Amino acid sequence: MPSLSLRDAATAAHVSKSTILRAIQSGRLSAARLEGGGYAIDPAELFRVYPPRNASAPPQNGAVGQDAPPPATDAPPPATEALNVQIEMLREMLSRADRETADLREDRDRWRSQAENAQRLITDQSTTAPRSWWRRMFG
Repeated sequence: MPSLSLRDAATAAHVSKSTILRAIQSGRLSAARLEGGGYAIDPAELFRVYPPRNASAPPQNGAVGQDAPPPATDAPPPATEALNVQIEMLREMLSRADRETADLREDRDRWRSQAENAQRLITDQSTTAPRSWWRRMFG
């Protein structure tokens, strides 16, 4: 199949010439430079970057011959509902983790209090321990 010029490639891909030129300059689309300053674009390479569309079907985003973003709509995309469900599930998991953390902190504080009480008893017993008979006799 013969190579396409910049204009032919733009027509075949249903985009503007400047879009094709930007793709070539950015390296997304490879093309051979001709002596006259034009480009020779392999159709397979063109359709790798810009998949062919049905010529009778209008462009999906409403833009003609340019890289325009799709028009904004007021309705949220269908994936939004699924994401909202996931967010709600994550919030529930987080609240469960917070409750569990609070329980663990309460347990930790109780154990710390018991350890401090036991340590206090040990030190009280060592200071008030009765003296040995040797110390009582000679000391």
